[in-house]
Parts: sequence; structure tokens; C-alpha cells
Amino acid sequence: MSTTGEAPSRPWIARNLAGPDLAEAFLVAAVVVVITLRTFLAATGYPQVGGSRLHIAHLLYGGLGMLLAILMLLMLVGSRVHSVAAWIGGLGFGFFVDELGKFLTTDNNYFFRPAIALIYAIFVLLFLFARSLSQRREPSRQERLAYAYAVLTDVAIGSGDSRRRSEALAQLAYDEDDDQVTAVRALLTSAEAPVRTPGRWARVGLVGHATTQRLYAIAADVRIRRGVVAVFFVLAVSLIVALLLVYERRGDWTPPLDVVSVGSALSILGVGLLSVLGVVQLLNGARVAALTSFYRATQVSIFFAQFFAFIVLQLGALAGLALNLLILVALRVEIAVEKRTA
Repeated sequence: MSTTGEAPSRPWIARNLAGPDLAEAFLVAAVVVVITLRTFLAATGYPQVGGSRLHIAHLLYGGLGMLLAILMLLMLVGSRVHSVAAWIGGLGFGFFVDELGKFLTTDNNYFFRPAIALIYAIFVLLFLFARSLSQRREPSRQERLAYAYAVLTDVAIGSGDSRRRSEALAQLAYDEDDDQVTAVRALLTSAEAPVRTPGRWARVGLVGHATTQRLYAIAADVRIRRGVVAVFFVLAVSLIVALLLVYERRGDWTPPLDVVSVGSALSILGVGLLSVLGVVQLLNGARVAALTSFYRATQVSIFFAQFFAFIVLQLGALAGLALNLLILVALRVEIAVEKRTA
């Protein structure tokens, strides 16, 4: 029996099932470059590369890195090339986007204050786009087959490994009656794919994965989880007290009208209202719903409040972002634990 599967409306568009890992590598490299560049330049007094007559902006290094990544993807094949290109492209994009302030101002002002916040917003939007693209639906038959063929390409050029072959076979396990799937599965099963020692770039990825797992382990500690819930109790009480004070002094209080102050106030209000909702749900025994409200409050803080924090505090807002990420992971762990218990 041959099952061709339903043809996609756009057969020339298919997701790369390894894309989420590549996008993560790209974003991590870009973020590290921006933070490292800003820190290094501040520590060295913003030196000018090129002497007194020339100024070689690091935008040029970024363009070179992105060009190299594009050429690698166009002219070379294999998952290892894609991985290296993702890191090089991310490094290049980090050099490029760090110069954003120069392109938004008439005087080419690198120190344009909102630049860091805008760079942060760009990274958030890229992350959300990559995540929505990968989680929008289950992989189609064409995407599963494409991944398997990519693994066969690795085998053909001598860079295959048993881990990716096992992943490809797992992707093909969905339909035993498909003739094409059966043929590709036979090729994968017979192909020699040794267990390889991870290369330099793969080891960087493994370090990142180990760091993520360590973060999850810290967040899973019961003391951290209880502390996170306590934080939202404090946020809820603080919002109620603040609103009462504003109401009491409403005649003497004039709200700020600048965009940053209003945006920050609305973001904090959103976090506070979701915290109050979560506390009410928790007191009523709806623990999963309460944790979900806290989770959404943290997302509001990361996606909105942190944007305005970067405008005001510049790189000083990184500490708050790190704390928000830890709280987000702790809540994700807590929600998973509660759902398993239920």
C-alpha cells in the first residue's frame, strides 16, 4: 500500500526539524556578542579601530560574518555546516545589530539610549517567531522525510552519527504503510553511522544544554519554587497597597506622561493584576490555574517591562532579566509537577 499523504498547499515550503536548535545557537551567539561588545567597549573607553582618519565600524565584521554564513549554507551540505553557519551568522548578527543606534539617529549616535532596549526587542521577536514556527503544528510527512534525507546526506559525506540516525528513524515511525518512508527507513537502517566524538561547535552546544539542565535543576528545588510563589504574593500585595495610596492621594498625584513611564507603569500593572488573579486562584485551591497566571505575569515582565527597563538601566537590566528567566523556569517546572500529580 502506498500512502502519498496530503500534499501541502505550498510544497516548496517545509520546516527544518533541526531548525529550533539552529535558531537557538544563532540567538545565543548574537546575544553573547552584544553583551561582550558593550562591556568590552565600556571597559576600554570605546577605542576607534582604524586610526585617526578611518573608523572601521564593527558593523563591517558583522556583515562579513553573515556573508560567510550565507555562503556556507548555499555552497556546502551537511548538518555540521548548518550548525557552524548558525553560530557564525549569530556572531555576525550580533556585531551588526549592536550598531543599531547609528542607523536611527541623524548624528550616527552609537549611544542612543533606547538602542539596547530595541536590540532586546529584536531578540525577543526573533525568539517568538522561531518558537511559533516550530510549535505551530506537528511535523508533516514531507518534513519528516526531509529530515531523514538530511541525515542520509550526512551519511553520504561521512559526517553522519548514530544519534541523528536514531532521531530520523523515530520521525519515520509514524506510518508503516508508506512505501517511500519504508525505502528511506531501509536506507537509514543499513547505512553506517558511527558514534562520533562531538566537534568543537557541538561541544559548545552541549555546554549550553548542560547549563540549561542545571538551570532546570536549580528551579526544581522546592525552596526555589516556594520562594517564587511568595514573590507573587508580595507583588499582589504591593499592587493593592500602591493602588490604595494612589486612590487616597488622587487629588495631589499627577501620573507621568512620557512613553517610558507610561509603558513601565502599564507593564507593572499587568504583572500585578495577573499576580492578584493568581493569588485568588491559589487561595481557592486552583493551583495549576494560579501557577499559569504567575507564568503569564512573568512573560509580561520579560516581553514588556524588561524592554522599558533596558531603556532606563541599559545593561544594568540584565540582572532583572536573569531573575525573570529563573522565575519562568521555576514556574514551568512547578506547573509540570502539579499536572503530573493531578
